[in-house]
Amino acid sequence: MCSSDLDDARVTGPQTRSLKFTASSAEDTTGYDGVNLTGAVVVAVADTTVAGMTVAPAAGLEVTEGAAAGYTLRLLSQPFADVAATAAITPGADAAAAGYSLDITEAVVVVTPGKWIDGAAGGVSAPRDYTLTGDLNFTLTHSVDSSDEAYADGAVSEIGRAHV
Repeated sequence: MCSSDLDDARVTGPQTRSLKFTASSAEDTTGYDGVNLTGAVVVAVADTTVAGMTVAPAAGLEVTEGAAAGYTLRLLSQPFADVAATAAITPGADAAAAGYSLDITEAVVVVTPGKWIDGAAGGVSAPRDYTLTGDLNFTLTHSVDSSDEAYADGAVSEIGRAHV
């Protein structure tokens, strides 16, 4: 006997399955052919799919003063509902000391169940201030929320650089 459970792309948690057996015989001389056997075997199925999010480019985001740069948020598993990632920027010590900030071009990035592999685009822009300050560091974070329990109250972050 062989049984398999399909590996889907959704986080569902551990599952149980019950297997029932029926006897069969090519030459039934004992009267067991087609008889349902009593009892069932309960099998525990582990869910290997995890909830999570990746940011591309993975090496970090670079944006030049006076320009914009985009990134893509992708999910590690297919959600049951939309996943909304709200962006926030925290300046590094160098950027804070220079009084420089980045602008978020997509305040909320929404990844839908049908586009979980492709992801959704976000972006930042660096305003031109005509001051020579050198490279500045920022942390771009996302608070993640969804009615899908696997993606409720999650977070992902990525460091970006502004060349100013």
